[in-house]
Amino acid sequence: MRTRPSSKELKERIQLLEKELQQCRDELLSVQEIKERYNSLFNQSLDGVYLMDLQGNILLANPAALNLVGYQGPVIEGLNFNDFLAENQTTSWRSVLSDIITTGSQRSLTEFVLKKPDGQYVYTESSGIAIFRDGKPFRIQGIIRDVTTRKIMEETLKQNWDALKNAPIGIYIVQDRKFVWVNQRFINETGYPEEALVGMEAMDLVVEPDRIMLREKMILMLKGQSTYPFEYRILHPKSRSERWVRGEVVSSLHNGRKSTLGYYSDIDTLMMQNIMDSLTGLYNRRYILQLTEQVLDNAGRYNHPLSFIMLDIDHFKTYNDTYGHQEGDKALAKIGAVVKRVIRKVDIPGRYGGEEFCVLLPETCMKDARDVSLRLMHSIENETLDSDLARGLTISLGLSEFKNGMVLADLIRDADKNLYAAKSMGRNRMVY
Repeated sequence: MRTRPSSKELKERIQLLEKELQQCRDELLSVQEIKERYNSLFNQSLDGVYLMDLQGNILLANPAALNLVGYQGPVIEGLNFNDFLAENQTTSWRSVLSDIITTGSQRSLTEFVLKKPDGQYVYTESSGIAIFRDGKPFRIQGIIRDVTTRKIMEETLKQNWDALKNAPIGIYIVQDRKFVWVNQRFINETGYPEEALVGMEAMDLVVEPDRIMLREKMILMLKGQSTYPFEYRILHPKSRSERWVRGEVVSSLHNGRKSTLGYYSDIDTLMMQNIMDSLTGLYNRRYILQLTEQVLDNAGRYNHPLSFIMLDIDHFKTYNDTYGHQEGDKALAKIGAVVKRVIRKVDIPGRYGGEEFCVLLPETCMKDARDVSLRLMHSIENETLDSDLARGLTISLGLSEFKNGMVLADLIRDADKNLYAAKSMGRNRMVY
């Protein structure tokens, strides 16, 4: 005869089931959060991203990819990549498709000429990988970007140096890390005379905190391992003001010697608004996540330390409700200013959303991240207590440190978990 479980045993079983159920709920929320962040990055990417089947039928494409081919509207049913190819491009496309299906990825970046519905041609650079199911290629995911400007630059260089000298974008040639040739637009926009630029170390033009990042991105692009234009800051010699610029590089020959040919253009006000939070002067959430993912990739690739801080203004809803949104905005701007002033030059701050901020700490272990966090916590408490704000404010901080195998979601999850713990323990403290 089976013995009925006791009340204590039943209670223990119920508690165990409730615990397992809560774990399932937590895992589901985590998956949903990662999915939402991926979709956000996918939709806001400056480069085209697409998914297609093995016959080239497009199953999914982000706005950048659709805009690149001049396609209007989100519905892509019935579209095939071959439909956008210019004349004489089909053979090359079939070869690339076969290569991906056979090897799992392209052996190198491939250039395609696409034709928009209005008849305009677009030069593109594309790379793709196979997605496997049951050990066999099932889908193809690719990245495509417009390189028309670069192609025009290369053709101009071959045909007419005088035309290149007066090109509407800044162009330069570097050998042995020094400028050996610059065009007029580059001279005008950097603010240096030609005689000062030629012979100058190229990195001397770049704001110091951006140099390591820029060097790594240029190396990856020259090796064909990156398709992203890089963005960095230069310092104008007269006004001493920082200016954001965007560029690309390719390997070239100049006077028979190996060189780096690059183009340079100012990022206009619209671009700055696209990456900056206007209230705090820090990077916005989309851009700070993009930077974090890139720095995280480098940390994993080169085994470099990396830490991340999430911070939240304590009781900010009460502050807003008590003093109004104008005072709340003033407080956010104040916190942003203190964060920018207190952190180190190599650190990268951002507004994560609402009253949440984050700081990316490249080349930083947890011990040094704690020191930065303490400075932030004490500086904000001391300064906001003696300021023009309606009331003093404090912050809570959660820290995380990169470990091998981590992805962006892991780094943010750990910092967010520790931030929640800091708030649960009474606020005005850090947890790591």
